[in-house]
Amino acid sequence: MVIFLEIITRRGPFCRDCGMTTFRDLTAETLVAGWWSVLSFFTTPFVLLLNLWGRYKVTKLAAPQADPVYVAPNMRPLDPVKPVFARPQSWLGVAFIIALVTLGVIYRPGPTDEASRGCILADRYGYDDEFVNCDMPHDARVIAVVSDWSLCPDRTEHHFEYLAKFYCIVEEHQR
Repeated sequence: MVIFLEIITRRGPFCRDCGMTTFRDLTAETLVAGWWSVLSFFTTPFVLLLNLWGRYKVTKLAAPQADPVYVAPNMRPLDPVKPVFARPQSWLGVAFIIALVTLGVIYRPGPTDEASRGCILADRYGYDDEFVNCDMPHDARVIAVVSDWSLCPDRTEHHFEYLAKFYCIVEEHQR
């Protein structure tokens, strides 16, 4: 994850239409890009609530109307844009967060099933052990693959870590 947090605000004299367009653009941007750092992952929900407060204030603004006091190159309001949740990209960040939460809820560390374990052929110097089919000659059998070595079954003789998983093994020489 990125270690960066940026808060973007827009200030200025807005009519209701310009304010609503700006609100929709910034809220959609927050839904897409607001989750990608450790700090902003936790602050984004609060930013979205603040955006809702800003939307409430925008709805209280006057409708666009020409004012002879202000002379500007573009006197018309911003074009209306799609509402926030009518934009497909607004759902990307939400879908990612839902996927992360779902993964966190369904993931249960612990031993894998017997069929996926396999065996190990040990290098006689202990440097290049390799996974092999248990029908081939081997020196140890993997009895569990767990996320933490303390979860290895009681009958485990040794364990080692490989690709962020712990392999619980028992010696079993078959040549």
